[in-house]
Amino acid sequence: VFAGNEVRVVRDHHHEPTPTPVTSFMANYLGLQGGIQITASHNPPNHNGVKSSTRYGGVDTDDISDKIADQLRALIQEGGEIRFGPLDSPLIDPV
Repeated sequence: VFAGNEVRVVRDHHHEPTPTPVTSFMANYLGLQGGIQITASHNPPNHNGVKSSTRYGGVDTDDISDKIADQLRALIQEGGEIRFGPLDSPLIDPV
């Protein structure tokens, strides 16, 4: 979904689930602006959540989390389109 919307993706090179602390660490280690992880935790797939971290690997502040939630709500309310990109997209970098 990120690549389908022209957002660069850095993902685990084994295509396996990645623990949340690794996402935070890698955002810092790779010098990214932050990290976003889609997580279901122990919930069913239709209850996935979004976890975000800062460029320094810390937990986002409420104002940043609120901006992400507002963008997601706006997309849903406006009937926005979710675009899927191919798994071999040049926007996806394995690490």
